[in-house]
Amino acid sequence: MSKLTRRIITITAFVLLSLMLGMIVGIWANANYGESFQFDAVSGYEGTGSIGLIIVSVILIFVSAYYWVKGKNTR
Repeated sequence: MSKLTRRIITITAFVLLSLMLGMIVGIWANANYGESFQFDAVSGYEGTGSIGLIIVSVILIFVSAYYWVKGKNTR
């Protein structure tokens, strides 16, 4: 397995685990703090899980953009 293939698999696994963790945290927050929450036509834990997924997606986009710019400036 080449170095590039291992890097792609590692990054993909990290992104998927981060997204799942964000969704689980959103679901946990609703179960403990907001039982009547509604977001995007879904209520309850599904709505807060979606918000957790969106927040982690935005964070991952900013982190990847930072490292992409940083890598371009070091060469």
